[in-house]
Amino acid sequence: MNWRRYLLLALLGLVLSAGIAAFQPAPGYMDADYYYAGGLQLAAGRGFTEPFLWNYLDDPAGLPHPAFSYWMPLTSLLAALGMTLTGHANWFAARLGFLALGAILPPLTAALSYSLISRRDLALTAGLLAVFSGFYAPYLPVTDTFGLYMLFGALFFL
Repeated sequence: MNWRRYLLLALLGLVLSAGIAAFQPAPGYMDADYYYAGGLQLAAGRGFTEPFLWNYLDDPAGLPHPAFSYWMPLTSLLAALGMTLTGHANWFAARLGFLALGAILPPLTAALSYSLISRRDLALTAGLLAVFSGFYAPYLPVTDTFGLYMLFGALFFL
């Protein structure tokens, strides 16, 4: 595989993720909303706190209370990074890192495939399958763990 094919896969991944993101005006479900809210707190300088009550697992004494007693904070850290870099605490800025993941995953998948079987045609096919990932495509540009799990899984096997 040459760098042009990797670049093409990255651009296709970014375009598809951005296209999907254009139709997602809000997180849309609990997990993505929780990570987005955590990113907002971090970007505003309020640290790992929750100004809301969403479960009773940690038996909070009051509000705000410590965040991420149930889920890990990496996704919110990535969301906060986008908001901090742009200076805007909004949904678009929170998704910048996740849009970048949408661009990184197809060439990374192709590289992983090529490292395992050394066939350019199958590596390109694997990269295209990562671009057009079907069920998971709508979850890549939102503030959730899907893209991060894909990234770390591919890096582990690479």
